[in-house]
Amino acid sequence: MKLIRLLRDNLGIVLFICLLSYGVYSQGSTQSIFLCLALFLMAVLKEENVAVCFIAQTFMCDNLELLPSLSFASLAAGVLIVRCVVTGNKGNIGSKNIPFILLLFAIQVFSIVIYENTLNNVIRFCVNILVIFYFANYSKIFQTKNLALVPSVVSITVLMACILGVGKASIMDDLGVLRFSGIWIDDNFCGMYCVLGIISSIYAIWVTRKALFFAIPSILMALYMGALAMSRTFVYMMILVFLLFLLYIFRNKSVGVFLKVVLSALCVVGAVYFFNHIASTIIENRGIVKDSGDFTNGRIEASLESLRVFNMNPLSWFTGIGTSNTFNCKMALGMHPKASHNTYVDILVELGLTVIIYVLVLIIGFFKKFFRNFLYTLPYTALFSFVVLCYMGTLTMGQYSILYIAFGMILNYLRIPINENTSEKHR
Repeated sequence: MKLIRLLRDNLGIVLFICLLSYGVYSQGSTQSIFLCLALFLMAVLKEENVAVCFIAQTFMCDNLELLPSLSFASLAAGVLIVRCVVTGNKGNIGSKNIPFILLLFAIQVFSIVIYENTLNNVIRFCVNILVIFYFANYSKIFQTKNLALVPSVVSITVLMACILGVGKASIMDDLGVLRFSGIWIDDNFCGMYCVLGIISSIYAIWVTRKALFFAIPSILMALYMGALAMSRTFVYMMILVFLLFLLYIFRNKSVGVFLKVVLSALCVVGAVYFFNHIASTIIENRGIVKDSGDFTNGRIEASLESLRVFNMNPLSWFTGIGTSNTFNCKMALGMHPKASHNTYVDILVELGLTVIIYVLVLIIGFFKKFFRNFLYTLPYTALFSFVVLCYMGTLTMGQYSILYIAFGMILNYLRIPINENTSEKHR
């Protein structure tokens, strides 16, 4: 069986997810032991499996610290860089990119001196830039023979994360609604990871029917956790993904009849369940907009306050105030220390005009290619990145691994010619 052989060939990834899951579940010294074992295993796996493990940990450990200011995600990024870029020599940064990278590093060091940014923020950012270039230039894990690997791993990881998160971490929002975040940092991040888990599960089913036994439970658990999160953004994103996917499977001639029937049935059943039991409950409890009429639930106000920090420091127009430093600058200026809830605003404020222009040009190029090729090819990396780009408008992602993985995938996607006849069409 194809899936069994795939899991056997990648047994180390399965063991990594098991160690990671028990580490997240447990507490105290037991947690530290299992998380250290997971890192050790990650360090000794073959190179492409190290990258897959790094993607997997993103869906469990972005809010997990082994020690104060020492997150599991940072350690995993360090393992990835040492194992795959330094010793594996797969970074392939390229001479034309070195000046841009040096500029990013320089303005971050500058932010320590001028804007009192922390050294920890700068080090994590520098490591994450290398993560971007690793995923931008090394795509073996997304090649045709491994089509099911990454979406299957994400599906299984989100399934485990949702199981571990049931009954954990709930808060009462300003409307008096109880919202769950599971094992993640907050309810909106919970919604994003659930959306990515759902599209990964559907994609895994699309590639191999054997994925049904773990993908269906993963979809159901992700829908359940998304409902508990009470995130309206989760509702909007699910509607958008549903429409895109339905349009694709009906218009694409390369999708077989069996897959069209199975995926259409999943979409219809899922849509009925979603609108009857999830969307209606979330809208009923939280409404479409706040009582004040703010459709963004205060995000515009938070972003405008971040822009005021930017406007008060003309030098930062070119240098930025330093990555992940908006919160501290707001507090120092006597403003309400609240996240911007918009990663695009954060990039402008923290990295300056040069970087945000580069990022926006990159994103525009991505969307043009994504929709131009959409009706006959739907690469997993492109769909994954599309969801993250949408969520960037509603979340402050800062140093979270998901942001840098997605930008690496975008750079890689833009480099690869995609057309109806290429072997890369399902990447």
